[in-house]
Amino acid sequence: MTIAYGLTWESNSSPMPIRNSRFQLSRIDDALSEIRTLYTSQRRNASISGILDAAMDHLLKQLTVLETLHEDWDGYGSPAVSSIAIQNCRSVLNCIKPELFPRIKLSPNEWGGVQLQYKTMNGLVCCDYGDESMSYFVEQTNGKIEWFSFISYNKENIDNFVESLISVR
Repeated sequence: MTIAYGLTWESNSSPMPIRNSRFQLSRIDDALSEIRTLYTSQRRNASISGILDAAMDHLLKQLTVLETLHEDWDGYGSPAVSSIAIQNCRSVLNCIKPELFPRIKLSPNEWGGVQLQYKTMNGLVCCDYGDESMSYFVEQTNGKIEWFSFISYNKENIDNFVESLISVR
C-alpha cells in the first residue's frame, strides 16, 4: 500500500485511489460539524419555543387577571372588564405569530375592554378590544399615525391588524 498526498493505493493494482484519507477526514469533520449545528439549532429552537410558550402563557394569565377586576378597579368608576372583550382579545391573540408575544402588553381600559400594546424601535401598535368592535392605531417612528376606529371582528380586519404588528417589527 502506498500513500502519497493523502491518497491510498493497493500496491499491485493500478494507481486508482481507493480511499482519500484527507477527503474522509474532512467528510467526518463536516458530518460532526453538521451534527453539532443540528443539535445546537434544535436546542436553540427548543429554547425559543419554550420562551414563546411562556410568553403566551403570561398573556393568557394576564387575561385571567383582567377577568377578576370589579367595577371601579381604577378608583375612577371604570366598569369591570367585559368577558366578551377578553374572549375577543383571546381570539385575536390566536392569529398573531408567536414570535411577537414577548413584546405584547395587555391591560384593562377605562371602557370595560382590553388594551393590547406592541412596541418596538420601529413603532407602536395599540389596540382596544370591546364587545362589538376594536379600534387601533399604528405609529411609525417617522411620526406617521394611522387610525382604525370601531372596526368589526372579521377576518379581514384581524388580518390587517396582525399585518400592522408585523409592519413595526
